[in-house]
Parts: sequence; C-alpha cells; structure tokens
Amino acid sequence: MEEALTLLAIGMVSVMFVLFLIVFVGNGMIRVMNKIVPEVEIVKARSQQTNIPEIASNKIAAITSAINILTQGKGKVTNIQKI
Repeated sequence: MEEALTLLAIGMVSVMFVLFLIVFVGNGMIRVMNKIVPEVEIVKARSQQTNIPEIASNKIAAITSAINILTQGKGKVTNIQKI
C-alpha cells in the first residue's frame, strides 16, 4: 500500500511539473515572438458603393454608446452596415 501511494505521488508531481513546464515555455515563446516579429497591419480595401443610405445621427449615437458599454470603453465603431 505504501509503495502504491509513493508511485501515485511521484506520478502526480511529475505530471504537474510537465504541465507547468508546457505553460511557462509556451508563454515565454509567445512573448519572445511578439517582441521579434512586428505586428502586421491588415488593411481592407473599401468597396465603392454609390447607393449608401444615410444613417440617422440618433441611431449612430445609440450604436456607439452600446459598443462603449459592452466593451467598457475599449471598442471603437469604424463602420456601420445594414445586413
């Protein structure tokens, strides 16, 4: 019985060690790659539409305030399209 508990403890400790090692090495790799590789800015070409209806200013204000509340001030409305 004592040998089984010893093996159980050694196994659990080794599994936890490997899991922590994977997490810390993964986070370290992510931080190093973020410092080495610059962030690529993706620019989408705007499609030229001639029949764009105007959106009422009160609707734009409501959408903007909803985004500010949901994202706690971190979000920004850049485009509004009717789907």
